[in-house]
Amino acid sequence: MRRTTMFRELLAREKTIMAPAVYDCLSAMIAEKVGFKAVFVSGLCLNVATKGLPDIGTETRTETVRLAGNISGCLGIPVFVDAADGYGGPVGIYQTVRELERAGAAGCFIEDQTSPPKCPLLGPPDVIPMDRFLQKIRAALEARRDKDFVVMARTDSAATLGVEEAIRRGKACLDVGADIIIPAAGGPREKEGLRQFVQAIGGPVMTPPAYHLGLTLKDYEEIGVKIVSGLEVILAAAKAMQGVLLELNSTGAVKEADYHSKAISDLGRLLNWEKWLELDKRFQHKA
Repeated sequence: MRRTTMFRELLAREKTIMAPAVYDCLSAMIAEKVGFKAVFVSGLCLNVATKGLPDIGTETRTETVRLAGNISGCLGIPVFVDAADGYGGPVGIYQTVRELERAGAAGCFIEDQTSPPKCPLLGPPDVIPMDRFLQKIRAALEARRDKDFVVMARTDSAATLGVEEAIRRGKACLDVGADIIIPAAGGPREKEGLRQFVQAIGGPVMTPPAYHLGLTLKDYEEIGVKIVSGLEVILAAAKAMQGVLLELNSTGAVKEADYHSKAISDLGRLLNWEKWLELDKRFQHKA
């Protein structure tokens, strides 16, 4: 089954999907191994992990497509992608969708920020007029060769223009054919505000998690959110790496005696070393 169709069926079947943001093949493979049914390739993660930069719009279409292809190529679950502002006008967006399809992505989102876009964590972003945003969404929809490719519309308008404007844009995007709406910067995160947004939109919504407010998967199911996706993976990885490196640098060793052998063994199972060794052995030239 195509990954796009798999994603469509997942969206139709599951009340709420938790799809963690991943930043490389290893993080994505671990997510699949522990049971997640889809993953998200985040622009913030791409910038942090591959460039050592904050999410300030420096990534290119080529870099995004390459990372999406690498991750999709090592998974059996759907991968959807942060396509930022689409990397240009309608023609650029057309090309972005075509390339992401070829790379094996199951979907992507296009946002309404001005170019270059930036992470809302760095401050309220400016947004383009709604009519230009709708043209971008229309271009993304028309570009699809595979009609199961999921096109999401992310609006950052709530941060500067208010939640009502985000609702207006979200509904308009659904009207032209977008599959899912994402209220990003300034969007509601608390339970009742998010519930009201979902009800007002009248269609599928994706949101970052608000664990700090005590919300869990059950809450998002009850609210009616379709996808929840956050940055837990890269934040946890950074914390874990810093911890082991501090220990190694300060003590000259890692306390856990069998840490290395355990970690290597776990990694080998994840990467299915036996499969590759057997394949290599089977095709070795025999004199």
